[in-house]
Amino acid sequence: MKSLKKFTTIIALVLAFAMLLGACGTASSKKGSRRSDDDEEEEEEEEETTEEETEDTEETEDTLTPAETEETEETLTPAETDPDEGPRSELSYYGDIIDNIMYLVSGNANEDDVWELMGVCEFAMYNDYATSQSHLGYILKDVNGDDIPELMIVDRVEYDWDDMDDSYYVLALYTRSDDYLPTLVFEGWSRNENILLNDGTFFNIGSGGAAYTTVQVFRVTNETTTETLWSCFTDFEDPEDYNSELCWYTADNGEIELLGTAEEYTPDYPSTDDYYDISKDFIPLSDNEHHYEIVMCDCTYDEAVQKCEEMGGHLATFDSEREALTIASVISYNTEYVSLFVGEPTMPDGYEDFGGNGDYYVAGISGEDGSMYVQHVSDDPISNEPSMSGFLGFICEYEYK
Repeated sequence: MKSLKKFTTIIALVLAFAMLLGACGTASSKKGSRRSDDDEEEEEEEEETTEEETEDTEETEDTLTPAETEETEETLTPAETDPDEGPRSELSYYGDIIDNIMYLVSGNANEDDVWELMGVCEFAMYNDYATSQSHLGYILKDVNGDDIPELMIVDRVEYDWDDMDDSYYVLALYTRSDDYLPTLVFEGWSRNENILLNDGTFFNIGSGGAAYTTVQVFRVTNETTTETLWSCFTDFEDPEDYNSELCWYTADNGEIELLGTAEEYTPDYPSTDDYYDISKDFIPLSDNEHHYEIVMCDCTYDEAVQKCEEMGGHLATFDSEREALTIASVISYNTEYVSLFVGEPTMPDGYEDFGGNGDYYVAGISGEDGSMYVQHVSDDPISNEPSMSGFLGFICEYEYK
């Protein structure tokens, strides 16, 4: 009997344990089922979210206008075309640079600007407005083989001798691509001359003093850098002894190598036949596509507008101090005590609208301090003030195409 009770007790324990395991398994399977259901619900929610995002994206793309799309692209790279105006000219990509140079040579260059465009400022500070306009200019030419022209700011040097042709020195070169906006690659000045060669490379002669000359030929890469093809320089045989012989050296192989004394060695300079003829491409600033021209004319406002349009421009306007300074410099250089029709300006800080009667505007130079003023006038000022005859005209502004 005792053994039977003992056996019964064991069986009961085994059954209880089995039931317990079954209960745990059921609970576990229910939990797993819930997890599976939750996962399915999350996947369904993700699919619904993805579909909603896709619909939102498609809806956004459908509602985005071509103009907005182009504006977005222009913030990253220069747009190749304008849907309203058609393809842009190459010069228009460099318009801000030309405008800045026009500003500097219009009497506004100073020593603080020298570090920005040393050669341009150096020329403008030592020459008058007319000389700067006729002797400084630019050319557009692809020199790195990427089919996109570089902008070169050029100084045209005239000689008094009849047998000497004009020389052209590159004061600055800008390059651009579809991936980046115009960037300054190199610049030159009076003691650092750059000459464009027929093969698209540049011959450079620089001087750091009577005994220190550098000579090199380099090319512009497809990036915003240059690559030296060969170079040499002068220094004393003993750099600490200024009485020692002057010698030519090169460091093209990574180490300084003596080429010979100045008496026995002459670098293989490019000949003038190797120089590219810039004269056929040179555009002086006075012929620039964006500049200001003063026309003296006893005319009404409507006549001024019509004449200006016939000349290919429009009445000058300005909404920044730089534009105002440029126009003021052009007026003060060309004439004084005149009233010139302009378009409706947005007066920048420091400039005052003198008021007056009428719906149109004239600009002039104040006799007191030489600053520019703007005044309201009627469409026919001479009919109201006959003394203005001979002192009236307009300023025509030409834009980049």
